[in-house]
Amino acid sequence: MSRTRTPRQWREILDAFDRSDLSQAAFCRRRGLALATFRYHRARAAAPPVVLEAPQLVELFAEPTSETPGAIRLELHLPVGPVTIHGHPATIRVSPRI
Repeated sequence: MSRTRTPRQWREILDAFDRSDLSQAAFCRRRGLALATFRYHRARAAAPPVVLEAPQLVELFAEPTSETPGAIRLELHLPVGPVTIHGHPATIRVSPRI
């Protein structure tokens, strides 16, 4: 039978393990915990918190292209890979994903 525990309950379980002299396997047997689940929560608690940085603004300069008069081409080099956007300025619209 599965049981959902709150983050606070997991913190208490992990603190109890830290105070015990038991191995992970012995502690989990006594508490009726799945060893893999215990290890998952222990690793998650030990990981540094994820700090989201505020988005950085970058000034973009558009240059006319020779392909189509009045059109522009933007090349963005993002962490996920390069992105190319081209078209007329009036039709290009970028919406941020939230």
